[in-house]
Amino acid sequence: MQQTLSTPLALAGTSTMSRSRQVLEHRAARIQVIRRDGSRTPLDITKIRRVVDWACAGKDVNSIMLEAGLTTRLRDGVTTREIQDNLINCALEMCSPSEPDWRYVAGRLHIWSLWKDILVSRGYRYGDYLRTVHQKVEINQYDRRLLVYSDGELEEAGTWIDPDWDIEYDYAGAVLLTNRYLLAEELPQEAFLTCALLLASTDAPDSPPGTGPQIL
Repeated sequence: MQQTLSTPLALAGTSTMSRSRQVLEHRAARIQVIRRDGSRTPLDITKIRRVVDWACAGKDVNSIMLEAGLTTRLRDGVTTREIQDNLINCALEMCSPSEPDWRYVAGRLHIWSLWKDILVSRGYRYGDYLRTVHQKVEINQYDRRLLVYSDGELEEAGTWIDPDWDIEYDYAGAVLLTNRYLLAEELPQEAFLTCALLLASTDAPDSPPGTGPQIL
């Protein structure tokens, strides 16, 4: 009996989500989105789906439900930041004791928004730790003791960064990390790596530039 009752419910839920997808695709043709750099572009549903699928990957959630929740929150002139915030809010609203993984989906979406903000503001995300160090030392955000390491050593240290480590936080952890512990235009793995290098630099305080501590 239970199986007989649950099957129509499951089919109804699938049908509702399919209709939501169709509505979203229909509305997308009439919606212009404002990017983070201020430019306008037609709404690209495939981009939203890629982000949603990425955020939900490996978690016990239904990505179609997140996409469906966004349908009523879109309008012409919506910003990409508003779309991202709406996806986060949808994920948080669906979080419950029976579906706790939505908080990790929201955390990933928060990190994705941080990555995009950094890309727009400085022109790159991860991938150039040497450049990040020199820029932040120059504006007094990073300690000059980092320059005890040679450029080659800093480049090698940058290869240790794995962006996937950023997506292990739930929403509360991701917000706490970004709001309390990161500098302006700084990414999580850059902050952790910089702290490690500075701690190691105290092992050889009198080392001349280019002969950094043997952490590498």
